[in-house]
Order: sequence, then structure tokens, then C-alpha cells
Amino acid sequence: MDGALDQARAEAPAPSSWRVWSTSRGYRRGADPASWIAEREWLDSQMLEEGSPFILSPDGGFDVDVNRYLSRAVMLSRSINTRKAYADDLARFLTFLGLGRPGSREPIDWREATVEDRRRFNFWRNRSPEGPHVSARTWNREVTAVFQFYEWAVNEDLVTESPFETKKTWRSHRAGGGWVRVPTETRADDDASFATWLTASEYRQWRDIGIRGFTARGLPDTAFRGPQAGRNVAFVDLMVSSGMRLTEQAVLLKSDVPSRSGGNSHERLRLSARTTKGSKRRHVYVPHSVLGEIEAYCEFERAQVVEDAQMRGDYGSLEDWFLQSSPTVATVVGPSGEKRKLATLTARERMRVLVRTEAGLEPAALWLSERGLPLRPPSWQTIFRGANERNVKAGTGITCHPHALRHTYAMATLEKLQRGQNDVLADKSERQRMHYAQVFGDPINWLRLRLGHRSVTTTHLYLRLLGDLEMETRLRLLGDDQEWSLPVDDGNQITDHSMARTQL
Repeated sequence: MDGALDQARAEAPAPSSWRVWSTSRGYRRGADPASWIAEREWLDSQMLEEGSPFILSPDGGFDVDVNRYLSRAVMLSRSINTRKAYADDLARFLTFLGLGRPGSREPIDWREATVEDRRRFNFWRNRSPEGPHVSARTWNREVTAVFQFYEWAVNEDLVTESPFETKKTWRSHRAGGGWVRVPTETRADDDASFATWLTASEYRQWRDIGIRGFTARGLPDTAFRGPQAGRNVAFVDLMVSSGMRLTEQAVLLKSDVPSRSGGNSHERLRLSARTTKGSKRRHVYVPHSVLGEIEAYCEFERAQVVEDAQMRGDYGSLEDWFLQSSPTVATVVGPSGEKRKLATLTARERMRVLVRTEAGLEPAALWLSERGLPLRPPSWQTIFRGANERNVKAGTGITCHPHALRHTYAMATLEKLQRGQNDVLADKSERQRMHYAQVFGDPINWLRLRLGHRSVTTTHLYLRLLGDLEMETRLRLLGDDQEWSLPVDDGNQITDHSMARTQL
């Protein structure tokens, strides 16, 4: 792993913060081939997949114990994104300790952290005038990450006691049962802060001004420079109409996108288990209108950047990529000559697949940059920030982030499902309603499956939010936008009547 460490140390500024980096098996130009091979073999022996996080101290030091925690078996069973979030949370607390205690600039070793240090950190994150005032959900995740680290450190005899104050609470049998000790620092979650969402008209205004480059009057802005506006519009329309997470949608392959068929208003798009949270396969429904936008993007904008990259010879000079012999083949050949099924590739590996077509090599990834290379999630975050800035300048007061579009999909879908079910059950008795639910399913569970929630409890948060809305707001939630209609499956609209079938 020396090569990755050297690269991280070289690229790191001279900060006072602990930094999170990611492992890479990619060959770096000019690197010693023998060192590169040894590094790959070490990563394989430690069962560290591509993109696994590790932490460096402010001076570039590699704390063996901290990083041993990040590579333990329980942690490796979690997704890359979860592990990265835990590493970020841990690095944040370690950085805070590095600032020292009041009246002293002496950094605090994490092994010597005290309850008082946690109290000061709590105050800074949640109540200090100079602090970030994070949401309850963010804070509780941070507490869990660092608390689990110190529980592990106690068990490993690295520290004598944890700096966390705890209390006893009963854990349900579903979660293992029995009394457990939990940190007292957690805050009660606030449903209102859980979900930021837009009404149909708000979304259209945010998209048209921020992504399409229109003015507040609905006219094209001549000052707007957005050569990939078609790609970006297709991306946000897909997100708001399917409910995919950014990390799921950003790593779609061109071959993942279904073709439009007659008789349906939507098509199923299947997500690989290696790219979803919880590592479970699921499918989402995509409206034909959005599929048309994606097809237009592929035919024009995407085709142009691919052709330009091929003319420059960019794809032929790429190293450490997987090769797919044709768009219809489900296997790829890895950098070392190994054969892999496309479905087994991680999210990062999917971004390193080249497909051999009649015109030459091109990335398998759906979303490409102006240079013809796969766009990664951070690039989409930048695009959203730019869209928000344009909306602020236009005076709309509307801002949006990727997860807000997922929340918007959930709220709009649940509202439509409930309207359909209420129409059917309006004149039914309680017994008939119970029988109906047993036969046709529950709107909440249908939405849970589309969103990929492990527990229906998470999905119920949307139900509570919806119940708190005024009727006028609920009507504005959907507007008259037909693109937010429910899917059609086998010729029947998927409302309450066909919910049971679509749960499979």
C-alpha cells in the first residue's frame, strides 16, 4: 500500500486535519511496476476492495490501529459509501482532538480522549455560534461511528475506557434482544429535517432555470453556457421520476437503460446489487418520456463526446480498465486477464469498463463528461450547486440537492398511491379494507421496495410528513404533471389493484 500512501502524502496540503483517502489498484504513470504489483497483491490479501477508505494524520502518518478498525471484518461487510461516511466521521473527531484543549495547543492523542472532550465536541457541532449546527440525523450517525470505534478500541485493549457517556436501553428481539448500552449524546430525530422536497411546479422551475439555463420568465438565457444540458436534464428527470440514490444512478451503464415498448407508460430498470445500498437487487420504473430524453442524449451529446475522444485516441491509452467485447456480452476481461461477470462489478469498477463497438472503444458508463470519461458522483454534486446558484441569482428561492429529488419522488408517489387506494376503499367496511390490503398490498410497502429501504419504518417517515401537509400543499405536490403518474404494468396502471404483483 506504500504507493497509495506516497500519492496521498504528496497530494495532501499541509493541513491540521486528518484526511480520508481511498485505495486504488490503478496503475499510475511513472510508478515502479514491481511496487504497483506488490501493492495490488497486498490489497487483495487484506480483502480490501477498490475505493476502501483509509485515514492519514495531519503529517501524513498512517495510524495502524485507526486503519485496522476500518478494515475489520464487520466494517468490510458494509458498503463502500457507509465505510467512507464512518471514516469521515472518525477523521472529523480526530481533527477536533488535534486542536487541543482550552488553554493548550497540544494535540490530544485519541487514546487519551475524555468525556469532557466529547462534551466540547458535542457543543461545537450542535450549539456553538461558530459551529455547523448539523441535523439530528447527521449528528447521530457521527456519534454511532465514533462510539463503535471506541467500543472496538476498548475490546482490543487500546484504551482503558471509552470517552462516551452511556445509558442502558432495551433492544427489541428483532434487533437481537436484551439490554445494551448506548451513547447519551444522540438527539431526537426531527421528521421535518429528514426530507427536503419540491412540488411539481417548484421542480420544473428549479430544473429549467438551473439545469436548462432558462430565465425566470421561461426564455432561454443567452448567457448560459451548458454544452451538456441535455445530459443534465435527463439525469435530474430520471432521478425525480425513479427515486434512485445519486450513488446508484451515477454508475448506470448504457446497457442498463431499457428500451421503450408499446402498451406501457413506464419500463423497469434493474439495479445491480453491487451498486445499491444494502447490496440488494431491485428495480425502478422509468417513464417513457424520460427514456426518450436519455435516448436523445445518447444519440447526440454522448455520441459526440465519444467520437471526439476516439479521434484523440484517448480510450486506447487508458490503463487498468475492464474490457467488454461487445455491448451485449455480460462478461468483461479485467486488467490482469481475469474474466468477470458484469453483474459482479462494484460501482467503481463499472466506471472502468470499456466496450468494443463497431466504431471503436467507448466507456460502458451512461453519463460521460465533455472529455468522454465517466462522471462520478462528486461531479454531479458540482452540477447541482451550479443549478442552485443560478436559481439564487434568478430570485426563485428554490435550492435542491440530489437526495431532495429522491424525497420528492417518494412524496409524490405516496400521494398518488394513497389517492388511488382511498377512491377504491371509500365505501368499504373495516373488514373489507383489511381483506383488500391482504390481497392487493400496501402503498407504503410498494414505495419501500422502489426506494430500496430495508425497513418499512424508514418509509413511514414520508407518510408522517404527508399527513402533516395542508390539503393545498398536497394538491400542489403533484400539480397537473402527467410525468409524475404511476407506472403501467402489463396494461394495468400500478395503483392499489396491481401492487401485489409488482412486489415480486
